[in-house]
Parts: sequence; structure tokens; C-alpha cells
Amino acid sequence: MSCEFYGYHAIPAMRVLARSGGNQCALVTSAFAPCKMELAGRAPDWPLCPYNPSAPIPRSCRREVERAEFNEGVHGGSHAVWVDQLRSYTKHDMGHEAQRLMPKAEANRTITITVSATVYSLLEVLTHAEAALSFGDPPAKVEDVVLGLIDHAQQGVYRPGSWERPWLCQAFGHDWISKLEVGDPYGRPDAPMFQRPKKREGS
Repeated sequence: MSCEFYGYHAIPAMRVLARSGGNQCALVTSAFAPCKMELAGRAPDWPLCPYNPSAPIPRSCRREVERAEFNEGVHGGSHAVWVDQLRSYTKHDMGHEAQRLMPKAEANRTITITVSATVYSLLEVLTHAEAALSFGDPPAKVEDVVLGLIDHAQQGVYRPGSWERPWLCQAFGHDWISKLEVGDPYGRPDAPMFQRPKKREGS
């Protein structure tokens, strides 16, 4: 694993990168996001990360990353400037209690699906989209497309204000929203803008 921003929480007001003890990506401050590469089943690797301004990913994909994840200069400049700012922050470990409250790295679960040759060929068309490269190593594969769809779907579930939420509602209706409650599914405190699955009775 090689990423200087993995497992840190950025606190811009204090110019601090606090070690969170989990798999958080310090580059994203608005969504408390886990590592994008780890979410795709890959080891964190800054030289290949789609958030790295110098990574070898297509220009259109980079524009998509900056628009979707960094709100077009929300930190007062370009994405490259933001990365440089984070590198100037002081790193330190959080206290034991604070680390306890931060999300911890989760064990992965495997999903196995079988589709027809026709469905596979239809999904394969999406591998030619430059944005598909942000979910895997080139050349893009159907597996990368599926991971991209999963990533957007999970964001639509826990982020009510995302563009993915109405997309999910068009596909699945609205009744599933009643199974959510206020809170961050990744375990971070003070996140009333997010939603998580309601706890099952007895759990």
C-alpha cells in the first residue's frame, strides 16, 4: 500500500491531517469518502489513483473526478492546488477516543453474478467510455463497469443530495428510502447530511 492520503481526515481550518485509523481518503472532505481504489477492490496506490493530478488517466475522466468529487474548486483552487495544500498540512495521530469514533477498514464481501452473452456485450460497450478507467487498470473491463455502477448506486443510497438518488428512484421506486435513517454508513460522527440503513431489531 502506497498512498500518503490514505487513512487521514483533513481539517482545513487547522491545516492538519489527522490519522483516522480507517480507510478514509483525506482528499475528499465533503463526503467523508473511503479510498476509491480500495472500494474497487484494488490496493491503494497514489501513482495510479484517479485523484492524483499526475495519474495516467484520460482528461475527460479527470474532469469527471474533479467535478463530482471536488465540486469544481470548492477548496479555493484547482484539484492540483488542493493536493499541494494537503501536502503542507501537519500530520498527527488522533486520540484513542477520536480514533474509536472514526470508520475502520472493513472486510470485503464477494458478489458473484452471471449474465447472458448479450447483456455482457451491452455492458462491454461502456468499457469504451473514458470514465470507466477510473475503476480499474487500462484497458477497461466489464468488471470495471460493474464496479462503477456499484459505486454510483451506493452513493445514491447514502447521499440524498447526489445526482444518483433520483437515478436510483427511477430504477427502483421510492419505497426503499423508508429503510434509511440519518447518519453516515461509514461510521463517522456528525454527518446529518447522509443516510444509512436502519438497524435491524435486536442488532
